[in-house]
Amino acid sequence: MDTQNIEIGKRIRALREKYRLSRESLAAKSEISVQFLYDIETGKKGMTVTTLSKLACALNVSTDEIIFGKNDSTLTLSKEALKELEKNKLEKLSDIVNMIIDMTK
Repeated sequence: MDTQNIEIGKRIRALREKYRLSRESLAAKSEISVQFLYDIETGKKGMTVTTLSKLACALNVSTDEIIFGKNDSTLTLSKEALKELEKNKLEKLSDIVNMIIDMTK
């Protein structure tokens, strides 16, 4: 077995357990089979970028957190948090982000 797959699988399992998701629930949210999720978590199989992306979305984490174990939450906003913002606040947030992007050019 590939040691990288084993480490990634451990991270996925730890995140799944942290968020109290069953393997069945995470598999359904990620549109993969329970067996395939088990194989990923145990390092028996790798996954495509598409599957990685689906798992990250279902766990509400970045792909970097799954691959490297890093969680750079400074610029990460969950979809749920954005949905909660009022439209005018979202526009102000967008203006701030654009100003920051302009300053780094």
